Amino acid sequence: MKAAIYGDSLLKFVLWEDGRYHTNPEYLQRFSREFGLELRNRSYFGSCADKGHERLTRDLQNGMRCDYAVIEFGGNDCSYPWADISADPEGEHGEALPLPEFLRHIRACIRELRAAEINPILTNTVPFDPKLYLAWVAR
Repeated sequence: MKAAIYGDSLLKFVLWEDGRYHTNPEYLQRFSREFGLELRNRSYFGSCADKGHERLTRDLQNGMRCDYAVIEFGGNDCSYPWADISADPEGEHGEALPLPEFLRHIRACIRELRAAEINPILTNTVPFDPKLYLAWVAR
């Protein structure tokens, strides 16, 4: 069985260790072995639904075939431009990808996958640790 994965750093298995980010492909390889899946990971650090949608569309146009496609976006989409906010705290600042745009891209991914007879699997982002997140944006 074949599956493609589209998401951000969570599904790229990027971990914060020793004060920097590291990818750990062993998690995906182990998952692939344990469940007998051929996996193609198209996740990217910092990716939002709009860029993931572009990547998915391009892959489908290039003939990608698989049984399932995992879609995981949202964490970066709802983030704010913290450096801009710090420089201009009274200014107007929006999230990286406003909710209507986020939903438009997610729905388009689902339609395109179904049209290609690929089963979409949608996931949630993991809960954030509020103390770690505040420390990250306040640095």
